[in-house]
Amino acid sequence: MPRVKSATALVEPSTGRFVLFAFFVICIFLFGGGSRDDIQSLLFIRPLAICAAALGLCLINRDQLAGRSIILYTLLVVAGSMIVQLIPLPVGIWTSLQGHGLFADIAAIAGLDPLPRPLSLSPSKTLNSLFSLVVPIAATILYLNLDRGDRTKALTIIIILFLVSAMIAIVQLASSPNGPLYFYRITNNGQAVGLFANRNHQAVMMTVAMVLIGWYGSSQKRRDALAALKFNACGGVIFILVPLVVITGSRSGLLLMTVALPTAIYILFSGSYSSSGLTSQKNRKLGRVRLLLDRRVLLILTMVATLLLLGLTFLLSRSLAFDRLLGSTESNSLRFDLLPSFYAMIKEYFPFGSGFGSFEHVYKIFEEREYLAPSYLNQAHNDWFQIVIEAGIFGILLCISVAVWIVSRLILIYGNPALSRNQKNLGLSLFIVFVMLGLASFVDYPIRVPSIITSLAVFACIYNDLASRDKRSDRLQSSSSGV
Repeated sequence: MPRVKSATALVEPSTGRFVLFAFFVICIFLFGGGSRDDIQSLLFIRPLAICAAALGLCLINRDQLAGRSIILYTLLVVAGSMIVQLIPLPVGIWTSLQGHGLFADIAAIAGLDPLPRPLSLSPSKTLNSLFSLVVPIAATILYLNLDRGDRTKALTIIIILFLVSAMIAIVQLASSPNGPLYFYRITNNGQAVGLFANRNHQAVMMTVAMVLIGWYGSSQKRRDALAALKFNACGGVIFILVPLVVITGSRSGLLLMTVALPTAIYILFSGSYSSSGLTSQKNRKLGRVRLLLDRRVLLILTMVATLLLLGLTFLLSRSLAFDRLLGSTESNSLRFDLLPSFYAMIKEYFPFGSGFGSFEHVYKIFEEREYLAPSYLNQAHNDWFQIVIEAGIFGILLCISVAVWIVSRLILIYGNPALSRNQKNLGLSLFIVFVMLGLASFVDYPIRVPSIITSLAVFACIYNDLASRDKRSDRLQSSSSGV
């Protein structure tokens, strides 16, 4: 009599790990679209991240971690620096720290007894920053658990979630500004924010989606099922995202699109789909000529269509993004006017910083009288300055190290003959994504959003996997894969 397998035996361990990763990322996108520390959904996603990380550590295969743990170690180092900032220091040491003497004087005037205090000038905010890291740490652990064949599916999940956010944004434009599709209390009502609370974050991630969708369309081979449909659908989706970015009213999104759109078009027409089918010796020469002509025609038509689409969007909608970009606004000048204050803060708290997350409270000491208003500055809107203010010399070293790592990985990817064109295109796409997020961080704080930093952690893991590949490694499938 044949034995009947149990239901649990029918599920492969690799499938279970992928389902866990997908469930976690979907939850983060659905409930982690805002950067504020008073969002109620944080009460759900942070405990979820802790549980997911613990489960991931229990399931982890150490053999898969060889040469792949640098992203996890980097996040742990940042978390360790936050813990150090929370350790109480003796009174003599604390009062001698750069920028801390003022608070010692205030305590003395108030008649408070001197007590050991941590380096951070806002321990509660630093503790919140520490807890915020559990989300990308969990995403990294869950990704490192995935089998090789599932790693590209992880990227596909994120692309799909970007498109879900785009579709919700389209519906938001046709619905009530105060309707149920706006998921956060403090948001840009009446505008296309998608799954995010802030229109700038939505616009930035739509430009990231352009680049990744361009790669996904190019990764299809002509012999694969539905290859033509996927290739053309990806081209169409990129065009749909163009006006969607414009109508968000985000200047940073509009400027980033000048990088994302040409990159997406280039990769779309230079990948596996455009180059496959030319290996036959008989048709190789003719095929190359036909392909060259096709690429030129397609590129010209694509650029013309894109310019027409941008022009129509501008003329028909009087886009807020164009108006804000070309016009002189108060927020435009304010961001430049505040730079001297940020520089003064860096000098005041260097080299140890004021503590991660403390900017909101510390800035009030340096706020000029003419900028006092009913609203307040919760972030510097320039993450490069803010990380140096809060982390001091550690923040500088961290930024430099990350930049050097990104560039060096790209050199390894393009210098590796074991990688296919599709894999190198993926490496280029992720490099452009990192550059775009870095540029956006000059005027905003996108990586403080849970869903964005989760995506960034996964992108960095995939990028590192590509750079670590050698000739002895097994090649991944290059149909919609390539990690």
